[in-house]
Amino acid sequence: MSSNPAGTADTATDPHPRKTITADGVSMSYVDTDSGDRAVVFLHGNPTSSYLWRNVISSLAPTHRYLAPDLAGMGASGPTPNGAYRFTDHVRYLDAWFDAVLPEGNVTLVMHDWGAALGLDWARRNPARVDGLAYMEGVIQGRRWADFPPGGDATFRAVRSDQGEEIVLDNNLFVEKMLPMGTMRELDEREMAAYRAPFTTRESRMPMLTWAREMPFDGEPQDVAAIVKDNGAWASQSPVPKLLIAGDPGAVMTGPALEYARTWPNQQAVSVRGAHFLPEDSPQDIGKALQEFLDRL
Repeated sequence: MSSNPAGTADTATDPHPRKTITADGVSMSYVDTDSGDRAVVFLHGNPTSSYLWRNVISSLAPTHRYLAPDLAGMGASGPTPNGAYRFTDHVRYLDAWFDAVLPEGNVTLVMHDWGAALGLDWARRNPARVDGLAYMEGVIQGRRWADFPPGGDATFRAVRSDQGEEIVLDNNLFVEKMLPMGTMRELDEREMAAYRAPFTTRESRMPMLTWAREMPFDGEPQDVAAIVKDNGAWASQSPVPKLLIAGDPGAVMTGPALEYARTWPNQQAVSVRGAHFLPEDSPQDIGKALQEFLDRL
């Protein structure tokens, strides 16, 4: 059993109340504490779910309404009607979720991994509704193959090739390998079971493979690269308050990506221990920084 990351008796169980709605034909499950004076929406990425945020939400004061949707085909949410999980598909279903659950009023977004790309895209299209942006280890700009050290691009190239089906759909690469590698502490068996639960079959793992193939490298795929670029350009100019949570040592937002993020205006920055899945390594530190950010808004 690993050490307890949040200082409570049980950090593997998600204690937060859940609801389910149908969003554009997809049954979407989400955490909703259902009380408080501000809506705070937590967005996850690949290969996680709202489960990623359980200990961060537990560390926050119950003065706000905390919501955390499971993206289509992930967590406890159902599959898409046509089996499509491209970035633009997730945008459509997330928009439908917002329309159903938070049709009006202001929102603070807390984002990780692909959740940052989705959240920034929503914020860019709904700027008047955004109170604040908190983000960590997010997809905030495209990448270049040339930036990898020799051999460092092997896994990314493999999942984008014909080998991707075997590596991800058959061998469950992202849950079994990438998740433990991206977490500095050892996830215990209950935590791994929670992350495995949505992806028990080959078909159910398609969202993870699609996400891996959506990452924009050297401008491909073009539509996703353009959206990510537009998101960054908007955030670089937007006066909305921001909280940058950098990982130490981090994994995705390091080097040029972190330098780029640090240029965004009206932003505070903190550093917490962790590789990629920071909410698993440092939920209390993230909660403390987020609480102070929310109190300042």
